[in-house]
Amino acid sequence: MQSQSIASSRRGPLKVLYFIGSYGPDVMGNASHEQTVLAMRERGHEVEVLTQITEPSVPRYTRVVYSGVPAYRVNLAAGGGRLSQIGGKLANGLLKYEYMATLLAAYRRHLRRHKYDLIHVEGAYPFGLVAALGGGHAPYLANVQGADVIDLPEADYGYRRFRLPRMGVSLALRRAALVRSISPLLADYLVKEHLAPSSKIAVVLRALENSAFPPVDVPLERFRAEGRDFLSSKYGIGIPRPVVMLLSRLHPFKGVEYLVDAIPQIVAAQRERGAEPPWFLVCGPSRSTEHYGDYREFLKKRAEAAGAASHVVFTGQVPHTEVRHHLAGADIFVCPSILEAQNKVVPEACAVGTPSVATETTGIVSYLAPLDACVSVPPRSAESIAAEITRLLNEPQHYKRVRQNALDVAETLRVEAIAPQLEELWWGTVARSRPLPGD
Repeated sequence: MQSQSIASSRRGPLKVLYFIGSYGPDVMGNASHEQTVLAMRERGHEVEVLTQITEPSVPRYTRVVYSGVPAYRVNLAAGGGRLSQIGGKLANGLLKYEYMATLLAAYRRHLRRHKYDLIHVEGAYPFGLVAALGGGHAPYLANVQGADVIDLPEADYGYRRFRLPRMGVSLALRRAALVRSISPLLADYLVKEHLAPSSKIAVVLRALENSAFPPVDVPLERFRAEGRDFLSSKYGIGIPRPVVMLLSRLHPFKGVEYLVDAIPQIVAAQRERGAEPPWFLVCGPSRSTEHYGDYREFLKKRAEAAGAASHVVFTGQVPHTEVRHHLAGADIFVCPSILEAQNKVVPEACAVGTPSVATETTGIVSYLAPLDACVSVPPRSAESIAAEITRLLNEPQHYKRVRQNALDVAETLRVEAIAPQLEELWWGTVARSRPLPGD
């Protein structure tokens, strides 16, 4: 599916509320959102943020300013007695979000005090449902992300595998003026699942923050060499051996077991060539789920059973400030997701010149693969992962071509490139809901 053409008859500055679950300088992964908001303000739009926090010592509703951007914070942990706690547990059991009533009340209160042309909502659930129920005169754009709309019960993933959240997602998308999909693959999924018609969906990819790219004063090869030295020092792995990396939260929908299953095949193929087998770094915090338990422990047992344990290092969570060096120090990045809306780390690997092997059911692949900027493989296929990693390790020209294309495509995902597309979507959202001033 291609992005729909969303046009408005008059373009001018808008007052926009950016409604998001977490926002602020201490939030991991916040830079992309902050830089997007700042870019939109630079384009003349008045953008404010409404977000949530859970800090017992902070008042229920506060206003702070981050980098010149007003941010209104709803403290979900403030106040509330035993009755509130019981209500929260009930809401968590039924809605899978215990603060729905608190956030909805705060949202309504905020819109009584402030007027906007548009609400930009990050996530169809729970925030899209809050916008759908919260009323107000401003239309809202539902920015779908993945877990809010994907239903993947076999991997313990997605709000829509639960009855009431499934109904909430449908209501949120039905009442949205427009829906932003962060990949062509996710747009197709929304149509296939009857969550939104294609005429209501526009594809605008998530922007890459500036810090994802190498420093402007450091040549790429030098930066990659520094990254490799960093990995060697941090994890005690020998520099002569190549590094294959996976970096994400460790959750079953990420399909990491298929990389683990591929390791013995890759090791055997390299030894047949008389080459050193690679190190495999599996980076990220573990999640526990209903059917898998602690996913990292599941993966470790699987690696031991496959005879791959001596070749893989489970690093745990990587500080956000070290992600770029990790990706630059790797020779190949792997993303074996079963189904994912976009994926943030694959394009970050592109930005530092590390080619990726990624499943065709990973949203970003529907953008990268046609440009030969990654290697696409079927989902749930250890054999395909092993074959393509082995090829990248042993065919220098293939490796160089994919790497250069990845570097080129990463430039198209800079905030400066994404902001005009998002601006077009904001104008189009308002135009579809009511005439803009001067029409």
